[in-house]
Amino acid sequence: MRGLTAPEAENLAAAARHWLHGNEQSLVDELIAAGEPPEVIEAARRREAANPTDHICWVLPSNWPALQLFLAMATQWDRAGMTGARTGLKYHRIEAVLKGRPDIDQDYPQLFARLQILEATTLNELAQQRE
Repeated sequence: MRGLTAPEAENLAAAARHWLHGNEQSLVDELIAAGEPPEVIEAARRREAANPTDHICWVLPSNWPALQLFLAMATQWDRAGMTGARTGLKYHRIEAVLKGRPDIDQDYPQLFARLQILEATTLNELAQQRE
């Protein structure tokens, strides 16, 4: 088994952050909903048009199977009592998820190590949002 490199780990962390924040409304949509003046909305449109790949998260090929597993595990989070805050993934569900996704590379030690980076980044981001 090849070890995880620092660039691979950072790429996984970026993918987790994108998963949490990348699907949010565009700035233009938020400004329209907030009733901002047309000139402010138009300036935001120009910025988004000038940066069309801002919403794209590039994933290294070596990280792709772990990201596929992470996304497939999206409904498998343990949650804390009354708050409902995510506390971690239900590791005992990984095998069942993998059985349903034969397209995901089954190198379990690699997948698990990378999945934990995605999970830890997600939990850290969510904790920062609660502060």
